[in-house]
Amino acid sequence: MAAKRSTVHTAGQLGLGLSGHVESMDIECHGVFSSIYLRKVLPSQSDYPPVAEAEQLYDMVKTRWLKHWLGMAKQNEDYTRSQFLDPLLKELGWHFIPEKNLPDGPSGLRKRPDYCLCRDEAAVTAAAETDSPTAAFRFASSVLEAKKVHTALDEVSKKETPGWFPSQQVQDYLHHAKDGSGTRFFDWAILTNGHEWRLYSDRAAADAFFSIEIARDEEFCSLEDFRLFIALFRPSAFERRPDNRCPLDDIREESLKRQSSLELNLRKRIFSILEDLANGYR
Repeated sequence: MAAKRSTVHTAGQLGLGLSGHVESMDIECHGVFSSIYLRKVLPSQSDYPPVAEAEQLYDMVKTRWLKHWLGMAKQNEDYTRSQFLDPLLKELGWHFIPEKNLPDGPSGLRKRPDYCLCRDEAAVTAAAETDSPTAAFRFASSVLEAKKVHTALDEVSKKETPGWFPSQQVQDYLHHAKDGSGTRFFDWAILTNGHEWRLYSDRAAADAFFSIEIARDEEFCSLEDFRLFIALFRPSAFERRPDNRCPLDDIREESLKRQSSLELNLRKRIFSILEDLANGYR
């Protein structure tokens, strides 16, 4: 079946391609990135995932999704994790400690994250030797909160953290990802139910996030959508430099800067047109 056609949503943005741009799966930019930058500018960068490299992973992940999506929809979260998330994270290049293997010490967290994501095995080993989940954060590049397939990511949790939205769980992890002096270990965290993937940033508003769909039941995203997914969710996108920034920070800053510039130019054009119209009636 052909992929559904749907709209790219960029909250608070004016026209000129920032909304109403049709793609194969939903992309939503809520104060984190701008869709026109992700679609038109980011793919031209030298480190963007090349088609040849992305295609093999795309075929494997698509095949896996189509094989297991119905079972994942009927089973619990653990099934989604074991059948889809675990292998996908490894194929993206992540090394991780699942929730059950995180240290048991006090952390101040309402819930431990489902995955503590690390750049390599050395970081995993160091994280495993700490005394609490938040101490393990020092060696992580990010954390991931997982939900079972078809779980609505905007609905209040009824079991693990009653009364909390999944995004609040992610914000709780980000809040604790710093040492006593306030120095942060990472600024970005992931929330997913397998088919929708979200990014949250401590540098953005609490309700800001980026979302991309890679599947919808028996349908899977296009290769171009998947290349964007790889670019934003692979380990190198989260890798912090000595200036405590990572590529995701660069993408956010540049995309929002271009968005603001575009919107300013649009407002000037609208004002100029209205001024000309007004002068015409004098």
